[in-house]
Amino acid sequence: MPRKNRMTTNESVLRQYDRLAEDWRHFNTIAWQLPSVAIAIIAGVLGVAYEFLEGYPRVLFLGLGSAFIFALAIALAKHRFFMDARSQFLQDLESNRLNIDKFPITTPETEHYLEKKLATKDPLFNFLKKYRPQFVYCM
Repeated sequence: MPRKNRMTTNESVLRQYDRLAEDWRHFNTIAWQLPSVAIAIIAGVLGVAYEFLEGYPRVLFLGLGSAFIFALAIALAKHRFFMDARSQFLQDLESNRLNIDKFPITTPETEHYLEKKLATKDPLFNFLKKYRPQFVYCM
């Protein structure tokens, strides 16, 4: 028996786009929360280690805290990887299925986009482009 509520291709693409955007927001939220958790852990570990422990127990406790921080760094890298994947999927949907311009997701793509839109119109953009710090190219 055929389904009564069949989605059109555009509706399914829009639902997929919404889902990917929601996933991206979820990963972004977690990526911003992880450093706060790391700060809380390291503050607790340092407080306990230097207030209540001495010698080998202190070293072991500091090592345990370091292991937690390392695990959080790996979790942050994993979430950043999945954010990048979602960004690429969203960009592919925008250009291939929704027929809209690709939204820039990296620094060089953003600079190219802004050069096209603002280079001749905005003197501030031209000034910042000329004198920007070189560390912007980290992506």
